[in-house]
Amino acid sequence: MLNGIPNRISLAGHTDDFPYANGEKGYSNWELSADRANASRRELVAGGLDNGKVLRVVGMAATMRLSESRS
Repeated sequence: MLNGIPNRISLAGHTDDFPYANGEKGYSNWELSADRANASRRELVAGGLDNGKVLRVVGMAATMRLSESRS
């Protein structure tokens, strides 16, 4: 379905604003959100998406909150 549209897609991963539990070892919400976005890319490609349709994959951490909930 996505291969049939002319647009390329951007994937963004997000997190809440709680620090990642293992953040002291250098893995933070930035890495977690980027890993989430890249996992989405891998699943879409595995499902048949042409890899050339992906414009960008980014991690947003908690910079763009999608929900006001903190739970």
